[in-house]
Amino acid sequence: MADRTSSISAWRGPGAPAPGRQRLIARVLALIIPPRGQSFLPTATGYVLIVTTVGICIAAYSTGSNILFISVSLILSGLLLSGALSWVNFSRVCWRIQAEPPFREGEKGAVLIDLRNGKKIIPTYSLWFRISARKSRQPGRVFLEHRLDPGSSAVLEWIFEPAGRGVETITLSSGISEYPFGFLRKSVGRAVSHQVVVWPRRIGYEMQASGQAEQFSLLGDSSRRIGQGDDLINLRDYRRGDSQRLIHWKASAKAQRLQVRQFAAENLSTYFFFLQTSQRIWRDTEQFERMCRFAMTLAEDFYQWNRILGAAINDLPVIHIKRYVDIAYFFDQLAMIEMTPTDQIPATPLESNIVTFEPYGRSGVIACAAGQKIATA
Repeated sequence: MADRTSSISAWRGPGAPAPGRQRLIARVLALIIPPRGQSFLPTATGYVLIVTTVGICIAAYSTGSNILFISVSLILSGLLLSGALSWVNFSRVCWRIQAEPPFREGEKGAVLIDLRNGKKIIPTYSLWFRISARKSRQPGRVFLEHRLDPGSSAVLEWIFEPAGRGVETITLSSGISEYPFGFLRKSVGRAVSHQVVVWPRRIGYEMQASGQAEQFSLLGDSSRRIGQGDDLINLRDYRRGDSQRLIHWKASAKAQRLQVRQFAAENLSTYFFFLQTSQRIWRDTEQFERMCRFAMTLAEDFYQWNRILGAAINDLPVIHIKRYVDIAYFFDQLAMIEMTPTDQIPATPLESNIVTFEPYGRSGVIACAAGQKIATA
């Protein structure tokens, strides 16, 4: 499974961190032998200029005109200056991919490109990159619209929409620039790839009739703990995933940071989610995908209601859910699971009040607890 804590790729480009000796050797060799991923190609304007230069050169040799020879010299000098300035423009510049999780199937997500100019005097201009999502087949381009001053950094943003759950590979091409005259297109640095985990998308579902729902709400042990009741017991710092309705604005203004209200949840049952992915249960791929989306939606709602204690998938270790990072880890597992040929039972026995999922009809899925249907998707 992809490591969700690693949301930033390694630095790439001429200014990427490297040992001093290797850096010096690589810099000297790059002046003689272009490194892998580096290329100089004429643009359409550059090809026109080259053809024009060849024509003027032929005319100069045919007529012996010094003015034409001077014109050829000026054009060639311009091309040489263009290449030199382009090399200086890329010097000591580096970039990396920074993902902004969570990513969800069918919802737009942001991928950031960190740019850093390590030069002390000369700014960098007109960089752009090709970027793509391999699984979703979404190509794109990101541009540096303003100059990058010496010693400064910039962040470029690319928005894409994941096509399915699982691991998505984001590939960023080498840095590209036509600076300064637009005659040559220089590509520097090797492509960098970074993997992100895409969660299943949310879907609609229906809870059972009011009588069954009331009976369902009374199942399990009662306790007094932090939850969504009416009794305020504490204030704490805001964490990603908290509902904005819980923010205490007056306390936040006094503390100069967001504060969230914590209430006591009384007489509310808590549950464990258990998912089996055996082909004996799930024979249809579309129905299995629906189960993954339904399980994530229901678990997310139960987390907001403070009704979920933990979760387990097949024989994987049980996840005890207390914080947002715990439920996010469970969603990472949901993003990666596939159907298995046989049943897999967890080694550690689960606690009571277990929510399971079963096929319902040709394409539906039901959630059951204590032998009763509690929700249908």
